Amino acid sequence: NDMTQDSAGKVYVSDMLADTIYRIDGDKPEPFIKDALLASPNGVFADGDRLIVASWGKGINRKNFSTAEPGGLLSVDLATRKITPLPGAQSFADLDGVVAIGDT
Repeated sequence: NDMTQDSAGKVYVSDMLADTIYRIDGDKPEPFIKDALLASPNGVFADGDRLIVASWGKGINRKNFSTAEPGGLLSVDLATRKITPLPGAQSFADLDGVVAIGDT
């Protein structure tokens, strides 16, 4: 549903209905991370050694895209693939794209 490119040229694409982020290195797409903690990943933004992920929310209804729980912003470490919720950026509903404004 969204895509971003890291400094090495690798492209990351979110699949919100599969709780998956794919990585494309050259012409080869592969699942980078699949985890229910991604909570319907929608927006993605490469930020140095991590991805910032905007989750739509947990328990997505495929008919109307409502969720049982609201989404939030997550950090995914590109080296370890560890998912960390960003403090103060949880419990938002239906998050979409991600963009950086300033350096914080």
